Amino acid sequence: MTDYQWDRYCLLRHGVLNSINRFETFQDYQNFIGGSTWTQAQPAFALFPPYFDNWVCGFINGEGSFIFTSKGELRFLIEQAESNALSLIKARFEFTPQVLAQKQREGRKPTWQLCIYSKRDLRCLVNFFENVCAISLQGNKYNQYIVWLKHYQDKNNSK
Repeated sequence: MTDYQWDRYCLLRHGVLNSINRFETFQDYQNFIGGSTWTQAQPAFALFPPYFDNWVCGFINGEGSFIFTSKGELRFLIEQAESNALSLIKARFEFTPQVLAQKQREGRKPTWQLCIYSKRDLRCLVNFFENVCAISLQGNKYNQYIVWLKHYQDKNNSK
């Protein structure tokens, strides 16, 4: 879903379909990856709904953060160098906030951010992980989510 990963996929696909399994020189390889004959237009995520949710889960596992503010409010934040990946996630969940450009930090690429905090948006995210997602979060991100979910449930059950 990111331009970089899509380009890598198209390159692999082109190599497999054309039985390209080696290059005689590094320059031959450079010429191959520098060509544009292997690129394709990226499909809309709606074409692959069962796979897209798994991709979202994996993307959140790598890039998302489940946050508590100093005032005890719950947030979910995801930041990425490409806005299109965040826009796809926003569309998938029908989140309300916009994908916003972040102030560029010295020595880093510009990034985009999606931060959700409304009850409706948080509920949608929890429903995704509790009911929809075919694969779950892994490792430290799963542990972070479980702690965050407990606070989410406590906050919603006390009202």
